[in-house]
Amino acid sequence: MNRYNLLDLTIRDILRVINPSKDDWSFRFEIINEIRDIVGSIENLRGATVEPFGSFASNLFTKWGDLDISIELQNGTYISSPGKKHKQSVLQEVLKAFRKKGNLHDVLTLLVTSGSYDISCDISINNVSGQMKSNILFWINEIDGRFL
Repeated sequence: MNRYNLLDLTIRDILRVINPSKDDWSFRFEIINEIRDIVGSIENLRGATVEPFGSFASNLFTKWGDLDISIELQNGTYISSPGKKHKQSVLQEVLKAFRKKGNLHDVLTLLVTSGSYDISCDISINNVSGQMKSNILFWINEIDGRFL
């Protein structure tokens, strides 16, 4: 066996360990749906959407990766482009709803950890640039699998 074959086998073994399983995907989708339910229960956020972004959305996450979530406010919800104070108040409302639900544990201002799966989630408001970057990485990965 030459060193290139050995390197190839080693890389495949590493990828087998770090690549997410079907359960890892399923757990993250369950968390996204749980966050959607929580956001939907907040009167002031009716119509807001919950959008994953980051390594999960670009299909570049490992089984230990976190989950990045953006809560997208509808135009006309409060104001069209929320400022810092408004985003903080929205995140405080979301945090109260998480605490009320009881299945997610908060660690600082809207970094939450799923109590069921021990997956951390970073939650932001109207993070369009993060979503766009994730989509670009996803598309590159779809075009050329070597990107992984």
